[in-house]
Amino acid sequence: MSERPRLILIPMFDAGEELNAAMAADLEDLLTEYTFEIKRPDSASNDAVLGQLSSNAPTLLIARDMLNPSPAVIESMVEALEVFDIVLCPAFDGSLCAASCYLEGNSAEPCAQALTEAFCNSSTDLGGLTRTLVNFGFHVMVQPPWYRASSGEGALIFALQHMEAMVLTEDEDFVAERTRMVLLKRSK
Repeated sequence: MSERPRLILIPMFDAGEELNAAMAADLEDLLTEYTFEIKRPDSASNDAVLGQLSSNAPTLLIARDMLNPSPAVIESMVEALEVFDIVLCPAFDGSLCAASCYLEGNSAEPCAQALTEAFCNSSTDLGGLTRTLVNFGFHVMVQPPWYRASSGEGALIFALQHMEAMVLTEDEDFVAERTRMVLLKRSK
């Protein structure tokens, strides 16, 4: 797979102006490390996202409200495409936080539709989505869950605790300082 990976940033949950700005800045800083062809659909509608997804290029989809985007998560999503056709990264609430795929063949279009619907529908049935993708003949991997702002207050609390632990351990994968500061301020 030598094609330049495509990244689709899916606009999603409104977490408030300050947190939205912090998450966007942290994510943009992280993305400067990669050579993705970045697409930014205007909305999280099926048509807007599907128009970017139906391509024979390795593609990574990320919900823009992904808290603490980690290089390890992003790199594992892309690297797993060496073995799998589709990699899903759920959020703790069952929605999708990220996905990567390399869609080819007759099932590419219905598979793209299923992935798009999963991202654009906040009540994703992860088991049902995985079964659908497998039934299309794709080799699917499901990663451990990550967290999104849309997952609720519990996810925000956990995200802050995780970020604080990463700072304390001087984890080099921690890149979300702005988001951590906003969450810290909101927690007081």
